[in-house]
Amino acid sequence: MSSSTTSSTDKITVEILRTSFSSAVSQVQQVSDNLNKKIEERLHELEHKEKKWKELNEIMDKHAEKAKTKVVFDVGGKIFATTKDTLLSQPDTFFTAMMRSGRWCPDADGSYFIDRDPTYFGMIINYLRTGRMNLTALNEEHRKELKAELDYYQVELPAQLLQTERIPVKVVQEVIRPSFQFPQHDRRGFH
Repeated sequence: MSSSTTSSTDKITVEILRTSFSSAVSQVQQVSDNLNKKIEERLHELEHKEKKWKELNEIMDKHAEKAKTKVVFDVGGKIFATTKDTLLSQPDTFFTAMMRSGRWCPDADGSYFIDRDPTYFGMIINYLRTGRMNLTALNEEHRKELKAELDYYQVELPAQLLQTERIPVKVVQEVIRPSFQFPQHDRRGFH
């Protein structure tokens, strides 16, 4: 073999090696980029999970703290449980006076006894808890009874919620769901 043929073969071999090496480098770079992308996605996912975990821990800590402030009532023989935060959510009520006075102590079983009818007590506690009260199922007499209980516990409720007049069905339909159509009944009560 001549020197020029060897040189030519060497150049081709070097070129093939260079191309193969370049291709291998490119493939390694692609694999590396894919791995980096997967690592970044996984890190983002782990950061998101860590954030959710922290939020969950904060909620659990809040509930644990509230559990330390659990208050149990025996109202007319029916047991109710809530938190001090719920009871203190509205100022100047029966409950704020009770909690802040330090004079009213629980019975031996840990509950506070209130000698009242328990019928509306749960509704009142739920109102203190959520700020909402659904009175649509109450007739005029029940609304008066609820008002008497609210007055006893000194809990203020927006006046329009305690209207004792019946609200016309058409108004209720519009307030509840304007797009909802109540079914029409024939004289026998069928659709």
